[in-house]
Amino acid sequence: MEKLKQKACVQCGTIFTYERERKTLCGECSRRRQAELAKIRRKRIQEEMPMRRCPICGGPIAGKRRRYCDHCSSLDGQQRQQLKKRKPGRKDGPAGLGLEEIVALTKQYRPPYGTYGKLKSYIYMTGKLPPEEYRK
Repeated sequence: MEKLKQKACVQCGTIFTYERERKTLCGECSRRRQAELAKIRRKRIQEEMPMRRCPICGGPIAGKRRRYCDHCSSLDGQQRQQLKKRKPGRKDGPAGLGLEEIVALTKQYRPPYGTYGKLKSYIYMTGKLPPEEYRK
């Protein structure tokens, strides 16, 4: 059986009894430190998680169990349905072009911008149409 040894706590200076050589904190200081580390871990996990967005307006959602943002949750059911119906017609991308416009533009451009995906990604990344030299 190992001998019990005494040591002074690094944080508070109280004398405590220990068995292992590496121990540097007394029981109370080590519990306090564990609680601090748990808080830090929870904050870090929350920072790494992406913010949830409202499916109607795209605003941030506060709380885990909520489905809509503060503004959209204050609306009644009919108003919410009207906003949901308006959603598919919204413009996607910084150039303000919708799906139909991008599909029509793909027929006007030659490779490498002759496909929907490449043209859409170019418009999304740059915010403008490809150079005129790629037009058919």
